[in-house]
Order: sequence, then C-alpha cells, then structure tokens
Amino acid sequence: MIAESVAAETVTRHLGAVLGIDPAAIDPGAVLVALPGAESLRLMESLVRIEDELGVELIGQDEQLLLVRTVGDLVGLVVRTGAPA
Repeated sequence: MIAESVAAETVTRHLGAVLGIDPAAIDPGAVLVALPGAESLRLMESLVRIEDELGVELIGQDEQLLLVRTVGDLVGLVVRTGAPA
C-alpha cells in the first residue's frame, strides 16, 4: 500500500514538472484539466511518470480514470491501486 502523503508528493511533483508549475502551488481540489498547461498528452506523461516511480498501473484503470477529476482524486486512485504493477 502506498501512503497518501507519498502519493500526494509524487503526483504533485510530476504534475509540476510536466506542466511547468510549482508543485507547492497545486491544490488537491484543483481540477486536473484546469491546471496551467494541462493538455491530454501532458497529463498522460504525468501518469506514466507516476506509474514508473511508484510501480502502479493507472492507465489500465480505464473505469477508475474516468472518475478522476481533481488532483486529490488522482492521489486517491494511486493509493487505492497501491499494488505493484
């Protein structure tokens, strides 16, 4: 199981790096597609980086990904997925 604090730090760090924004400025309630610089390919790149670092499978979770709207939702999915891919 991945701790929520680890998931949150990893998600915001990769979103920040890919989107070119300060990870500290990313609020858990922020809508992913409303983040500055958010485009579908950049968000996918973030997911791949998160998967690689934490050893989880997010992209294969199609039904769950459709429910992800906010940064906090993505963190929750990472925590729930938690088992290594």
